Amino acid sequence: MWRLVLVSLVLACNTHSPQGRSMKATHQNGLSFVYDERVREIAPLPDGFTLQLAPANARAVKIIVRVQDEPVAGADAWQDRTVDSRTYRFSEDRFWGGSGGEEYTLAIVTPVASKWVVLEQHLQTEATPSFDLAWLVMETAALH
Repeated sequence: MWRLVLVSLVLACNTHSPQGRSMKATHQNGLSFVYDERVREIAPLPDGFTLQLAPANARAVKIIVRVQDEPVAGADAWQDRTVDSRTYRFSEDRFWGGSGGEEYTLAIVTPVASKWVVLEQHLQTEATPSFDLAWLVMETAALH
């Protein structure tokens, strides 16, 4: 019986983010990106990673970043943002929350090489989220 083994490599970089030391994650599918010390745990998925964030003023904080062959349906109607000649489509949604505050979802997509990098961040917080770590991940995403 063949067993699929996911191999990922997480390397320390000599760069710094506003939150401290930055690290680089590289997946076996070629996806790489930079993240920082706010990430408590990183777990491989077949097509990317789940990043579990250390809670600060929020609950249920995670980022999922992955690669797919096709664009996300409906993303062409989302807002766009261009950084360093790369265009990102994104959608921010806010939902009524409970005692932990409002629930927020951010989705970002961008073409890289001949594929699409897709990111989703879900969190619940009483403060307005900045999503700056999600943007750091996407702005440094590459496929090798």
